[in-house]
Amino acid sequence: MEALCLSKICSPVQENPLLQRRWKHLHGLKLADRFPRECSKIDVLIGLDYYYDFVSQEVRHGHAGEPVALRTLFGWIVCGSIDEGNKVRNVRSLHALVMEDPNEILRKFWDLEALGI
Repeated sequence: MEALCLSKICSPVQENPLLQRRWKHLHGLKLADRFPRECSKIDVLIGLDYYYDFVSQEVRHGHAGEPVALRTLFGWIVCGSIDEGNKVRNVRSLHALVMEDPNEILRKFWDLEALGI
């Protein structure tokens, strides 16, 4: 597995309601996150290329339009839309593309340092 270390992955995620009270199919699940939750900073972002290494086949569905719960190595995660009435919805997307090998960048840096540049 490869990791890219950044000081900031994305903007903080919005606060979330107490999900387990609202939907019966989520009752009793040990969630990977605490709910209700204040606005939170993202510490780790797992790319889709590694996603299925962490997610099992166990899924809890509710009615159409309700969030779905997936069991992961970290606990249950909740995916899907949460209707909050007339609240403004924000969409965030992050795309990181590393074009050059970090070791090669470091080698070039030290080559320039050796030249006094």
